[in-house]
Amino acid sequence: MRRTDTAQTAVAPLPRGIRPLIAAAMLVLVAFASPNASAQLVSLDPEIPRSVVIAPNQESAIDDFIAEFADDAFGTDRAAAARALDELIDPLLSEGVSVSFRQTYSRKLADRIEAALTDQPVMLEGENGEQSINHLPFHALRLAGEIATDQTLNLIIPVLSSDDAGRRYFAIHSVETVLFRMRTASAVGPRTLLNRRQGEADRGLLPDLGKMLAEEPSGRHAAAIVRALAEAAELPSDALPDAQNSALALIGNGVSARIRNRENRAPSFEETLAWLTAGQRIVRRIAQPGSTDSTASLASIRLGGQLVASVFRDLEAGRVVPSGERENNPDAAVHTQLLGLAENLILFGEQNLASATNRAPNTELIRIAEGLDEAFKAGRDTELRRAALQLISPNGLLTDQPYRFTDDEFLVE
Repeated sequence: MRRTDTAQTAVAPLPRGIRPLIAAAMLVLVAFASPNASAQLVSLDPEIPRSVVIAPNQESAIDDFIAEFADDAFGTDRAAAARALDELIDPLLSEGVSVSFRQTYSRKLADRIEAALTDQPVMLEGENGEQSINHLPFHALRLAGEIATDQTLNLIIPVLSSDDAGRRYFAIHSVETVLFRMRTASAVGPRTLLNRRQGEADRGLLPDLGKMLAEEPSGRHAAAIVRALAEAAELPSDALPDAQNSALALIGNGVSARIRNRENRAPSFEETLAWLTAGQRIVRRIAQPGSTDSTASLASIRLGGQLVASVFRDLEAGRVVPSGERENNPDAAVHTQLLGLAENLILFGEQNLASATNRAPNTELIRIAEGLDEAFKAGRDTELRRAALQLISPNGLLTDQPYRFTDDEFLVE
């Protein structure tokens, strides 16, 4: 069975003291005497973010808007910073934000973003010695991701190798945000993301993310990398040619390497979640006939084989729910889901690979893959073992033509 997944006045609080009414009256008098003291928030004309060309008067309005909120957004008062950051980001969330606006915003805020990402302590100390997580780098990463230009992306990239796990995770998420924003108005050039040079291996952010995916020790971070690469797979071809196939191949091969490198160790919940996320995001794309090239299709089949190998190893090691107890058991449901994804990855991968290489689909491969999850759910473990070995053993279908994975690709001695 085949499946697919899926500007109002800001009123300051009254000062504390023995005469609050007098103090309030004085504030009112000052407000009437000086219009600039009314604390009226600066707003930005909603047409400016959509302007294809930023005129001088619009640029002045942008300057005023940034000046109103930037100090607070990059200040040490956490609550004030959060409110000001939301104000700065709000124009970037409207429909039809232009490349020109993103680039103007980027140019005017890049120095502040960079400063908030450079030599920043992990913790901040308050006046009374209390410590709290330094929010400034996270605010900078969030803003950089929403601006989504080459300039801000290049400020995010170094944080991907941060020693601090929290900043590294948030940097991955910011990259995902950049790639999502590129769907509608791309202010990021292809050289930053996927730079191929003749005679050299792939270079650029996407290949680097693929390498990170294979080597990242944290399953939680790995799932975040999968989501970022999956955004690249959704980009239209005019935003980044070849991104779709390249990103899918990086996901499939990166997660396959993670599964293989575990050998016979049981995966953590977060690790398994990364595998499931990868399979689901690939199936979402590859379920469309002719949607992927041979490289992406083969990576899909490889990941399917690795998921089968993982369940096979758990079966052999006794790490599965006994056959008569699998119905409505959440632990058994995970293995069923892994096998269901393996089925779809192999089936749709084979259909697309056959189309890309001008041959008929391998009916034997399809026949064996189609029954994997049903055999497990029904407790037919002997049948499941036999089917798995027909696929992934050194003499199996996936180690033979036309796939030609190595004999020890799936079952490591």
